[in-house]
Amino acid sequence: MFSRAGKSILSASFLLFGLTVFTLSQMEIGRVYSIPQALFPLSLMIAVGFLLFFYLTLQSEEFEASIVSLTVITGLLLSFPLLFISGIFGYGTDTLYHLGHSRDILQSGHFFVSNKYPLSHVLVAQISMILDIELRDAAMLQPLIYFGALLAGVGLLVNQYDTISAKIAMLVPFAFILSLGFDTGGYTYYKPYFSTVLFIPFGLAVLSRGVRLNSISWTILSFPILLAIAFLHPVVFIAILGMFAIYYAVSSSELNRLFNPLVNRPRRLSLALAVLVVSIIFSYWIIIKAQPAVALTFERALNLILSPGEFFANDYRGGAVSGGNPQSLLKSGVSRTEYLLRNYALVYGGALLALIMIGTWGLWSLFRLYQEDRYNLDLSRDGLIFAWLIGSGALLAGNAVANILNVGITRPVPLLVVIFAIPLARIATYDYRARRLSVAALVICASVGLLLIFPSPVTYSSTPQATDQDISGMDWVISEKGSGEINGYTLDQHRFGSYLLGMRGLHERDDVVNSGAFLPTAFDTQLEEYGQTGELDLNGQVYIPISERDQWRVSRFYESQPHEQGLDRLSKDSDIAKIYANGEVDTYYIENN
Repeated sequence: MFSRAGKSILSASFLLFGLTVFTLSQMEIGRVYSIPQALFPLSLMIAVGFLLFFYLTLQSEEFEASIVSLTVITGLLLSFPLLFISGIFGYGTDTLYHLGHSRDILQSGHFFVSNKYPLSHVLVAQISMILDIELRDAAMLQPLIYFGALLAGVGLLVNQYDTISAKIAMLVPFAFILSLGFDTGGYTYYKPYFSTVLFIPFGLAVLSRGVRLNSISWTILSFPILLAIAFLHPVVFIAILGMFAIYYAVSSSELNRLFNPLVNRPRRLSLALAVLVVSIIFSYWIIIKAQPAVALTFERALNLILSPGEFFANDYRGGAVSGGNPQSLLKSGVSRTEYLLRNYALVYGGALLALIMIGTWGLWSLFRLYQEDRYNLDLSRDGLIFAWLIGSGALLAGNAVANILNVGITRPVPLLVVIFAIPLARIATYDYRARRLSVAALVICASVGLLLIFPSPVTYSSTPQATDQDISGMDWVISEKGSGEINGYTLDQHRFGSYLLGMRGLHERDDVVNSGAFLPTAFDTQLEEYGQTGELDLNGQVYIPISERDQWRVSRFYESQPHEQGLDRLSKDSDIAKIYANGEVDTYYIENN
């Protein structure tokens, strides 16, 4: 039974949870209907402050366990409130998509949809101004803070188990939440790998239980589970399943004599097969999926070393970040070189240094974890599970490395969550002071993360997610990236139109539709030669975002058509201003008079 303090914390937290759900159910995103709704973030922070005060003044182990457990469980529950609200009240809000995309960011480290996040949050804007980074980089911090705290809390809970197998088995239901949401798309299409390597140990554990207990029901249950896992990504499934077969084979009594040197050295065998599993998955991922990104990364790195002036001139991220005439934006603010030096040398350099330091410490912690648990290892039980842990981390590491010159400041951050969340919890378990600080930090981070994920009730706009950045032609989202077809660029008329006209005005306009435009089959001599085919005319302003992958596919798949020449004319046309270029996307502005 809980003590009086434990009951108080439970009552206060569930009351806070009910207040959260009620507040969300009564508000519409982007509009303020009452003062309590506007004060909701402040009231949440005050409530968390009281909880921390009670925690820091009490020394109860039971109280500590209850607050950690409650934080994790509440975090899981609050990941889905808007889903139920949407079903009950019929609110179709973008926040459902924000939560899904947040998980994909955590999995892949790829910030891939700039206009699908609540960039209007007050705290996000404050982070952007304080750190002097772009809104989309600041917005990427929101899921990382929240899910990082969630994983750390899970780590504190699972450390009560002795073996690595038990720890991983405990992580599966919690990690399930990370496999929800939307596919990431693009050249870092990561989710099938993550989901496959995540659930294979679970499926095989069900099968193993059925065989061990001689239970027909458990054995039958394992087959549809494994079949469903196989559909996530057949190649990875077959590769990992093959490695499991090797493990069970070399550990069986019939083959002990043949593989006696290996069986007598389980640590070497575990390491060798772990390296083999990681190599198969990682090589397939690099060669088939990430080759364009890797090539682009090396190309940029070489360009930065050999031609820094050209790199700074062409690969800058300080383009149109506010409203107004896009042509005038190039004449205001800092120079491109100054912006890049400040952005890359200071912000990126500091982030990279922190990544190296924390990553090194995290890897050392993982090694110490293995050293502590190695005597509990059972080759047939634990070997590949540990390899799975290494393989998942290697995939995230590869993604971060492949995008290191290709990304905003926060993309490598998800790697840190995987590397050190669980080892940090392990260390905190044996150090009382570290445990107290970890629990306090966990509650603070989870609370701040929830504030960032939930929609801001104090923002008044018809579509607060449509930022000035979008309006100024920064909508660089690419609609298709499949091989063998030309890559489309998106000009989301509905999004821009709702911002300028309002939702009611938008419904009165038949010419504004929610669709994107694609490069035409041939260039003409008028505006159509640049891809304009009757999009929404925003007060005479037309924007064309074209990616490097557009040009690559134009040259590779459409050599018989004049697309390449048209793109070349576009880049050299003196009457058209290139208002933004980041190495991936060039955004052009045409004054349609």
